[in-house]
Amino acid sequence: MKRNRKATKAIVAAMIMVLSMGALAGCGASDDADSNTSTKEESGESSKKTENSTNEPENDTEFAYTLVVDGHEYSFPMTYEKLLELGWLAHGVDEGKLTMEEFGDFTIPAESSGCPFFGGLGGMDLGDIKDAKVLFDNSDGKTERVLKECPIVGIKFENDNGFPQGSIAVKSATGTVTIGESTEEDIQALFDGEYFYDEDDGFIFIDTNDQGIVTNITFTLK
Repeated sequence: MKRNRKATKAIVAAMIMVLSMGALAGCGASDDADSNTSTKEESGESSKKTENSTNEPENDTEFAYTLVVDGHEYSFPMTYEKLLELGWLAHGVDEGKLTMEEFGDFTIPAESSGCPFFGGLGGMDLGDIKDAKVLFDNSDGKTERVLKECPIVGIKFENDNGFPQGSIAVKSATGTVTIGESTEEDIQALFDGEYFYDEDDGFIFIDTNDQGIVTNITFTLK
């Protein structure tokens, strides 16, 4: 059964709240929780992850949807170096509030394992695309890492000031949805009658304004 738009928004809002609570619980894990995982770490699972991991994230599966930003197709997971190559800057760099070196060296504590880090100090900018929330993933276990060492698994475009028309889109074999242009009908065509995508491989949520025009996009791998 296809859900109406209002019911879908309520469901997604509840899902995001549950996920956020779970993330906060993970971020605030106690020493007792740490001790419960020590047996697995001692068994060698952590060392295997370290041996098999590299600084270059791997994407062995083909995701059915593609994020397009400012004319460029994005493939996740993505490296921090690739993000900079595409022209992204931390929000506030252009005002001299911080440097990209400082931003890249921002530490994600070990306690935040499993919690994507939403853009750090106020998000990131790409030209006229302001304050997008870049998702840096530090879910590999108990390792404290800095932002520039973490794979990027997605971006959340949600800004009260809006984004330039046509600057951000999600496309697949069934259609394309573009910020500032597409409608609810386009969203349903993209997701085969639904308003969002939530499967084992990723999560995509596209929201509209009161006029039914797309304004916000959340795109992330899981």
